[in-house]
Amino acid sequence: MAPATALHQREQHHAAQGLVHVRGGLGGDRRRAALPVGVGGSDGAARLRPGLLFDNTQDYLFWAYAAKRDAYPAGGLDSSDGGALQGLTQSMIRGWHPALLRIVAESDPATVAPVRIRSMAPVGPWPATSVTLLGDAIHNMTPMAGIGANTALRDASLLCRKLTAADRGQAPLLSAIHEYEAEMLGYGFAAVKLSLRNARQATSGGRAARGAVRTALRVANAIPPVKRQMARSMRG
Repeated sequence: MAPATALHQREQHHAAQGLVHVRGGLGGDRRRAALPVGVGGSDGAARLRPGLLFDNTQDYLFWAYAAKRDAYPAGGLDSSDGGALQGLTQSMIRGWHPALLRIVAESDPATVAPVRIRSMAPVGPWPATSVTLLGDAIHNMTPMAGIGANTALRDASLLCRKLTAADRGQAPLLSAIHEYEAEMLGYGFAAVKLSLRNARQATSGGRAARGAVRTALRVANAIPPVKRQMARSMRG
């Protein structure tokens, strides 16, 4: 297992996030309907957290506002009061498009919460043992690339193949785990690097940097070959 001293994280950004429960459109009747019986309606979420809006049986809109730590007022995200965090977010996006302001304003304050966004610092290989790591346990990243879960699934698939080979006698167990870790560290921290770069660009205070990011995304979205190449690069 990796030495504990080697597994350290770089905390770069903070975010406030919340939900708008949508029923009949924003501004309509947002009262919760009774959860139906079946998939989602019986998953226990509503029983564990009465009033919880995040379920897969009703429409909702999820928003998040992210910025560098020093962009927030001192102690601004220390509050656990959803209404206060909602007000803080509204003050920081004053001047944005009215539709975006409305999304935050019409959120249920009970769903607004602070999130500290951390990014794992790269680590080198370590001697393989019968204990290994995958997913956020080794390469947690910001959500700014949208590839964290996919990278964890890639870990699981790769580790499964290596362990299957060891079980079939095709490789010693520790050699199989070592091969998994060596490959995982390569693509895993490439994903972390991409995610952190995107986070820095997204939270940059400079208009030029933000404009460049928006232009690149619009160009990629408009030209299918470029969009596919971008997707391939994100998969590593």
